Parts: sequence; C-alpha cells; structure tokens
Amino acid sequence: MVRTAYIWLPVITALLWFITLTTLFLLWRLLDRGQRYQADEPSIAFVSGVGAAHLLVFTPGCTLVSLFYIMTIVVDRCLRYHQRIPQLSGKWQRCWGYSGAFYAILSGLSLIALSSFSLFEYPDIHWRFTFMFSLSLIISASCQFMEAFCLQKEYPDKPGLRRNAVLKFAVIATGTSLAIIVGVLYKAYGGDVTSRRGNSIGSACAAVEWAVCFLLTFYFLTLALDFWPTVKTSSRIPCHMDSESTAEIENSAAPNSTTDPQKRPISSVYATMAD
Repeated sequence: MVRTAYIWLPVITALLWFITLTTLFLLWRLLDRGQRYQADEPSIAFVSGVGAAHLLVFTPGCTLVSLFYIMTIVVDRCLRYHQRIPQLSGKWQRCWGYSGAFYAILSGLSLIALSSFSLFEYPDIHWRFTFMFSLSLIISASCQFMEAFCLQKEYPDKPGLRRNAVLKFAVIATGTSLAIIVGVLYKAYGGDVTSRRGNSIGSACAAVEWAVCFLLTFYFLTLALDFWPTVKTSSRIPCHMDSESTAEIENSAAPNSTTDPQKRPISSVYATMAD
C-alpha cells in the first residue's frame, strides 16, 4: 500500500484540476446560461472570467491543485535522491530536474495568486500572475522533458523511460503550440466585441484557452508515469557510473586482484552478483 501511495499524488492533482474546470464550465453553461459577465467579453467566456464570477469554486480548486502539484514535485525529487526512481548521474544533467522543480513550485504559487485576485476587481494583477503561471509551467515542463530525454539515454534497458519522454514531448509541444495560438488570438481580439469579427476571434481565443487548460490534466498524469517504478518495487535503482570512473576503479583494484579475493575488479564483482 505504501508503494502505491506516491503515484496517487499526480493522479489526485489531475482529478482536482479536471473537476475544477468541469464545474466552472457547467456553472457558466447551465447556471449562468452562457451569459457575458462583462460588456467586453466574447460569446464564449474565458476561464478567468468564469472563475471571477465563481470564486468560491475557482480559488479553493486552484489552491488544492497547486498544493498537490507542489507535493508531487517535492516527492519526485526525494524519490530520485533516494534512487527509488531513476536519477541522472551527471552533475550538470541534474540541473534539468532541479530547474524543473523550481519553476514548477513557482507556477503552483502563481496559480494560487491568480485565482485569489479576481479578473473583474484586479485585472492587471490577475493577468500578471496568469502570465507568470503560464511561463513558469512551460519552462518547468520543458526541463522535465529534457530530464526524461537524458534518462532514457542513460538507462536504455528501461523502455518505460523512452515512453515517458515521448508522452511528455507530445503533451508539452501541443500545449505550448495552443498557448501561442491563444496569445496571438487574444492580441488580435483586443477586447473588441462590437464587431462580428472581433467577437468571433475572442470566442475562438476563449475556446482554445479552455482546451489548453483541459490538456493540463494529461500533463499531470504524465507525472504519475514517473512514479511507476515505486509501484513495482521498493528497492533502489542502481546508479549508472560513466566509463571513465569504472575504468579508474578497475585499474586501481587490478594489482591486488590476484592476491586478495576481496579486492577484485568491479566488473568481476558485478559478474558475480549477476550470477
């Protein structure tokens, strides 16, 4: 039971995010009958607009998602440190993981802040934290992909790492592309709903924004795949040493290998353990 506990953190994060978004969408569509909350909003409301109209759902939902997301990232780093899941051996390569964790925590805190400052009452502050959340999340996801890419090269005998890298790349590339489309459409929209064209562009921008937010659910689920080794075993993952370090150890042990059976080369020790 303890082994499977870790994997539930990203799963709960994804479920909380999906429930929050679905609840907001249903509130806008069914309870509010798809109304415009402000005069400069398009026919399809933005997520932030619906959230500002229903802060009792938006703020607690985003706060819970952020807390579970941050816990997921912290546990991920702890498991890698204790070698419960694969860890990069290179000192500089590990910077991908630490950078990803830093920006992930920053994005989680930004999500709490943007949900606390209503779009209707504090528009400037809200959009600044929204931009910080989006940028931090993209940087964090990119760093995590680079970590997964390096891991599948360092551990070629573990096919699951390659699968994780491919899935992360697919989700991150799709999400980043859609986020860029949102930015382009929002700039073209410019808050103009007086014309039919402006309303259409604004509605398209809002629709793509909803799609990006729902896609984030799948990104959280990719983190569950990183925890999968803890479900199958509780043992530590063997560290991979580079060829230079291995050769140096073997050379230093070679002179005494014939006289002292306890000081055999490391390759012989590994061979004996394998047998």
